[in-house]
Amino acid sequence: EMEWWKLASFSKKLDKRMIGVSDGFDLNSEHSETMITVFSLVSRLFLKSVAKGALRGVRSAARHGRCVRKPSLGFTRRVRKDDQGNVIYRKNGKPQTEECIDAETRQYRELMYELFLEKGMSPYGIAKHFNELEIEGWTGWTENGVSNTLANPDAIGVVIFNKTRREFDVDKQKFV
Repeated sequence: EMEWWKLASFSKKLDKRMIGVSDGFDLNSEHSETMITVFSLVSRLFLKSVAKGALRGVRSAARHGRCVRKPSLGFTRRVRKDDQGNVIYRKNGKPQTEECIDAETRQYRELMYELFLEKGMSPYGIAKHFNELEIEGWTGWTENGVSNTLANPDAIGVVIFNKTRREFDVDKQKFV
């Protein structure tokens, strides 16, 4: 709703007329404030239904053992094949995928455990070292990222899904 009001305020501030072609909205109309409220409500309901459908799809994928997130360091996705080597397809015609060990980044996951367990390096030190190495061309390693990767049970094949969620806090104007 705030986005609708911000857009209307911005248009007024620039002294521009805002007209909706498909819905007949006119910011200069005497009913514009009521219409902004109605359109923002419709938008919110639409976004909630889209989010609900997306979550339903992700939950279904998780139940069927399909990939539901970007694989963590040391893992990648591969196309699933049957015993004869034929690609297995989903109902929508796209190939099924599964997580597997990534030959290129496996060594870095192992290095992370080695540095932490055997060399006693801190997660901060490991993050700094990984950023210097620019693993996969990325320099965004943080202490929390390394700690989370070290504690992640996916290294032993356990994938936990839907443990946390994000919601927008209207009062704080941020996701929590």
